[in-house]
Amino acid sequence: MTTNTRIIAAAIFFLLVQMPSAVRADLVLNFEGQFFTDFVGQPTFSPADRISGTFVFDDIGTITIPTVVTARSIRLGTSVNGGDGLLFNITDAATDARVTLNQFEFSPGSLIPTTFIVTVAGEVFGDASFPEQLSIADIGDLATIDFGSTGSEANALNLAPGSLTAIPEPTCLSTMAMALIGVLLPRRRQQ
Repeated sequence: MTTNTRIIAAAIFFLLVQMPSAVRADLVLNFEGQFFTDFVGQPTFSPADRISGTFVFDDIGTITIPTVVTARSIRLGTSVNGGDGLLFNITDAATDARVTLNQFEFSPGSLIPTTFIVTVAGEVFGDASFPEQLSIADIGDLATIDFGSTGSEANALNLAPGSLTAIPEPTCLSTMAMALIGVLLPRRRQQ
C-alpha cells in the first residue's frame, strides 16, 4: 500500500467515524413577500415594493413533533418606491435588540414552516427615537417608515403570505468528498 493510498484510506475512515456530526447543516430560508396592496400615511411606498429576506437557522435536525424555532440570523429588507429602501442585516438574532419577534413553527418532516412571525425595528434613516419596522407573518407583511419630528409615517401592507424556500447549506461531508475527488483525479491522470 502506497503512502497516498494510506492517506486516502485514513481520510475516508475519519469521514465515516465523524459522519453523524458531518451531515448536519444550517438551514437557510429565503423569503419573498407579496407586493404591497394597501398604504396608510405618507405616499412613500408603491405597489412595486415588497419585503424580502433570508433567515439562517442552526441545524434543526429531524423534526418529529411540531417545533417552534428561532432564526440565528436575519436579513430582511424592503424596496421603497421601487428603489433601494430599508435593510436590516442581523447576524445574532438572539441578542440584537432590533429583533422583537422571531418564531417559525415546523411540522414533522418539513423544512418549510407552517406558521411564522418576524418583526425587526430600528433606526435606518437617522432619528433614533423614531424607528422603522418590518414585519412578516404567515398572514401578510407590514413595513413602516417613521418620519420623526414631523409626526408622520408611511405604512405599506398586504394580507397575503409571502413564500419561503428552503436551501440546505453544504455539509462538511460533501465538502470533504469534493476535496477527495480533487485529490484522486490528478493522481489517476499521472498513472
